Amino acid sequence: MSNIVTAFFKKIWTDFRHNWGYKVIAIIFALILWSYVLTETNPMRTIVYRNINVVCTGLEQLEGNKLMLSESIESKARVSIRLQQSDAQLLNKSAIRIVADVSEVTEAGQYSIPLKATTPYGQPVQIVPESIEIKVEPLEIKQVPVECQPNVELPESAWLAMESLSPATIRVSGPVTMVDRVAKAIVRVDNSQVPSEFSESVAFELVDADGRTLQDNTLKCDVAAVVVKRNIYRKLQVPVKLEGSLIDQAELADGMVVDNVRCLPESVWIAGPEEILQDIDGIQVAPFAIGDEKQSFTRQVALLLPDGVVWCDYHAVDVVVELSQEQAHREFKGLQVQQVTKTGLEALEEMSASVTVTGPRMLVEALTAQDIQLLVDGRNLVQGEHEVAIMAVLPEKFQGLTVTVSPSVVTILVS
Repeated sequence: MSNIVTAFFKKIWTDFRHNWGYKVIAIIFALILWSYVLTETNPMRTIVYRNINVVCTGLEQLEGNKLMLSESIESKARVSIRLQQSDAQLLNKSAIRIVADVSEVTEAGQYSIPLKATTPYGQPVQIVPESIEIKVEPLEIKQVPVECQPNVELPESAWLAMESLSPATIRVSGPVTMVDRVAKAIVRVDNSQVPSEFSESVAFELVDADGRTLQDNTLKCDVAAVVVKRNIYRKLQVPVKLEGSLIDQAELADGMVVDNVRCLPESVWIAGPEEILQDIDGIQVAPFAIGDEKQSFTRQVALLLPDGVVWCDYHAVDVVVELSQEQAHREFKGLQVQQVTKTGLEALEEMSASVTVTGPRMLVEALTAQDIQLLVDGRNLVQGEHEVAIMAVLPEKFQGLTVTVSPSVVTILVS
C-alpha cells in the first residue's frame, strides 16, 4: 500500500516539474475567464465596514423641547453592506453615515435609540450595535461672570491701571447637571511684560466652584472668546514735597510760630507712562491755611498729582505742623525784696533786685511788676549773719516763664 502512495506522489511531482509553459498558459486563461465572468455578471457581495462614527441628529428639535443630551455621543459602529462587485470599488468608508435620531424625544429620561445607516452604494443589511443608550436632561441656561486670571503674579514694581473684559458675563447652556457646576469663565493673560498695553480676544475656560476646568462638549456658550484690554505701568517711589509757599501763615495766631512741618508718609508710590514718570522728582501737597491754631496739630491734605499719573497709593497725606509760642525777654528793675518771718512779711529796707523773665511773648507781655514777689525765707534763721537766696514768686498763670533774679542772694544779720 505504501508503495502505491509513493508511486502516486512521485508521478504528480514528475508531471509538475515538466510542461511549465502549458501550466502558465492555463493559469493566465483561467484568470482572464474569471475576470470576464465578474465583469459580465457583476455578482453581489457583502462587505463589513468597521469603526464608523455615530452621528446624532435631531438635536435642534431636542433643544426646542428644552432638553439636552447629558453627554455627547462618541460611539462607533460597524455596518455590513450588500452591494454589487463594481460598486464595492467605488464606495468609500467616509461616505457611509450611521445616525441616531433623537428628534422624537420629548421628555427627560433614559432612551435606547436605534441606529440607521445610509450609503450611496448598496444596501445596509446589519448594524452592530443596533442601538445606543442615551440620557436626556432638562436644558439649563444661565449667565456666569468672566474673570481675568494672570499666568504669573504682577511684579511689585508694576501697577495694573486698567482692565476691561467684553463681555463681562457669558451665557452658558447645556444639560442641567453640567450647567449647575459652572461657576465662572476664566481668561488667562500674561503679566510678565512691564510696562505693556494689551488688547485682544482671548479664549476662556469654564470652571467649577473649586477652579477645576470643565471640558464637556454638551456645554455651549454664546461667545467663543473674550476681548481683554489691560494697561500695566511701572511704579515709581517719589518724596512728598512741602517746598515753596504751600503753607499759608498769614492767618497764624498772634504770638505763634511754626517750628517744623513734616509729612506722613514722607514718600509715595505712583504709576504712569514712562514719558510722564521720567520728569517727576516728587509730589506736592495742596496749599492749606494754618489758621488760628495755638498748638501743634495734624491735618490730612490732598496731594497734587501731575497730569498723566494714573495711580498713587495715597490720595492725601497727614501733614504734621509743630507750633510754639514766640519767645520774648523782659527785665524788671528795682523790685522790693521782702522777708518771710514767723509773723508775716517784712520789707527789707534798702534791698531791691532786678528780675529777668523769658518765655512765650504773650505771657511775658502780660506780666507786670505787681505780679512779681521777691522773697527771702528768714523763719528758721538763728543769730548771726546769713546769705539767703532770693525767690521770685509769680501767679500760677505765669508758671511757664523762666525767671532770673539779680542779685540772687541777700545778706541778713540776725541779732
